Amino acid sequence: MHLTSLVLPMLCLGVVIGVATAQTCDNGLAGVSKGEYCCTLGCGTCGGSGCSSRAEGLTGDDCCTSNIASNGILCADSGAAPCIGDVGDDVPNETEGFLGCFSDPADSRVFVQEISSASMTAEVCSEACAGSAYYGTQYSTECWCGAEGADYDANGAGVCDMPCGGDAGETCGGFYAMSIYEHDVDGGESDDPSYLGCYSDPADSRVFEQKISSDSMTAEVCSEACAGSAYYGTQYSTEHTVHASHVSTKTPSVVHTPPTLPDIVPLLCGNATHYCFAFYKQCWCGAEGADYDANGAGVCDMPCGGDAGETCGGFYAMSIYENDADDGESDDPSYLGCYSDPADSRVFVQGVSSAAMTAEICSAACAGSAYYGTQYSVECWCGAEGADYDANGAGVCDMPCGGDADEICGGFYAMSVYENGADDGVPDEFSCSGDAGVSSGSSCCEADCGTCGGSGCSSRGSGAASCCTSNIQSAGILCSDSGAAPCIL
Repeated sequence: MHLTSLVLPMLCLGVVIGVATAQTCDNGLAGVSKGEYCCTLGCGTCGGSGCSSRAEGLTGDDCCTSNIASNGILCADSGAAPCIGDVGDDVPNETEGFLGCFSDPADSRVFVQEISSASMTAEVCSEACAGSAYYGTQYSTECWCGAEGADYDANGAGVCDMPCGGDAGETCGGFYAMSIYEHDVDGGESDDPSYLGCYSDPADSRVFEQKISSDSMTAEVCSEACAGSAYYGTQYSTEHTVHASHVSTKTPSVVHTPPTLPDIVPLLCGNATHYCFAFYKQCWCGAEGADYDANGAGVCDMPCGGDAGETCGGFYAMSIYENDADDGESDDPSYLGCYSDPADSRVFVQGVSSAAMTAEICSAACAGSAYYGTQYSVECWCGAEGADYDANGAGVCDMPCGGDADEICGGFYAMSVYENGADDGVPDEFSCSGDAGVSSGSSCCEADCGTCGGSGCSSRGSGAASCCTSNIQSAGILCSDSGAAPCIL
């Protein structure tokens, strides 16, 4: 046996081992380094003779230090080889909780896949893995969740170079590599104390009941619609209802992307597209004890119809909130809720219309009625004692008041309903006139006194206590406290 026949395999084996074990450059990025240069991992070595043809598919731009120097790409800017210099703390990822890019080979998974979405971002994945300690994005569209204590860096550094499906300016892992984040870092919590998370809501396993649909949907609108329920949730940019005889019983096993109208019609309707129509922005209500997370995490990536800066669930996924959270209660004790008020089934009688409409103006206009309600921003309606104001069910109140844009005055065939005379803890201003009484100076006598004080006051009406100013002043009862004569103004 020739010596070369022994040496060459050993040399080749040495090269193979060198490539397999050289996982990172000196700056921590996946690759192989030479001085300040970080070459692509597959180069084997960085620079040197034959660097332009060292590996199949790789060029001098990947493996030759002269090319990398000419290209001038800084590692601090790109966050991936080939590049020049130290990474330091400048790896381009501003998302709070980012831990780094780690290898995730198929035969050695550490996390569990949760969802796939063409709109994937770190934020979408964070919501989907709300109950997990870690989360990671991969292959542009995948989201994986990791339990507390998961050894996320067990497989070493990876190459994360694939843009996120939902934001091309953000990186969502790579080929068998994951961009990994840690949950519950500072600033990671929602500012809304009522928000519980994003949960899956498959058609065959609903937990909540649908309440309303509105193209002006927001969490606030839904909260009002579900005022009597323990939970509420928003869902879908578009929902399609199908005629019963044309509903397909086949449910796709995996849905990788949020649907557009062309996507979802074949899934739900087959060829019977004329039986499908859109309802925009749904609101669902959940009873006390509803198992809202029974179906696991969902992908909430659809903007609210009424506020594009807010998320209203997703495809078979719901943004869920708890009613009566600290900031969820109305400060107005007279407000009863938002109720449907169709043209052919009115319960109240229209009182006034005003471009300056507010609940306060409507209350005054309906002073002799048990109830009052605002509608269409400018209308005021009055309801008699015993009026069945909720007979038509919940409505969508999303129109600002003409007189105060921060206040809601009903909606399209929907009314913001109030009860007159609700105790708000502040006594009404007392007026000593008419049937309420007759006054003299700061004294208010009962109306049947005729006049207040003066000669013979003790023999008028109910006597001195009610008709004589000296007695009223001595008693010291303020009208602001009692709200009735005799009293001191």
